[in-house]
Amino acid sequence: MNHAIAVDASVAVKWVVIEPLSAQARALVADSAAARRRLLAPPHFAGEVTNALHQRWRSGDPIKRLTDAETDAAIATFLQFRVEPRNPAGLYERALRLARDWHLASVYDALYVVLAEIEGVELWTADSRLIRELGDQAPWVKPLSSYPLPGELGVVPEAPN
Repeated sequence: MNHAIAVDASVAVKWVVIEPLSAQARALVADSAAARRRLLAPPHFAGEVTNALHQRWRSGDPIKRLTDAETDAAIATFLQFRVEPRNPAGLYERALRLARDWHLASVYDALYVVLAEIEGVELWTADSRLIRELGDQAPWVKPLSSYPLPGELGVVPEAPN
């Protein structure tokens, strides 16, 4: 078994900003650390998370908007997470082909999907649009909403190695 998972920016933002599914995102990263499971992402990952935080700072919605201090704290916290940027051979060509073939809205999303496929790992995402676009074509892509929270019935925590 590959001791890694892939995560996208929609999950990572929830590590540092409280919003729906933040509890699941934090449980996923905590469980991965406890199991010594590596976190993988394509090379643009940190830039995409940084941009998402900037967009929250720019937001006109007072509920979503981050202050300067909140944005600075969020990026500082995010940068402490250990996520391996990966750029396997064929990543960009395969992502472009997948985005075209499956009519995805974004090649950025396809990069995550293809990276997880190449690495043979699950990709966890909070991007409901991506989940809808993929349908059942990519069973290795998992919705964050399905990640179990600690203490949920039937969930047995994975033992660390």
